[in-house]
Amino acid sequence: MKALRAAAIAVLMLAAISSFAESDAQKALDRFKSMAGTWTGKR
Repeated sequence: MKALRAAAIAVLMLAAISSFAESDAQKALDRFKSMAGTWTGKR
């Protein structure tokens, strides 16, 4: 039972960390999108 509880806590912690990381990445992407100028990709 202790192993199940520890696994559940680990999953919840990983979910919380990934949601914070995703929001930071989204903020950075939105910041880049808002920059003025014409952007083209390299090939």
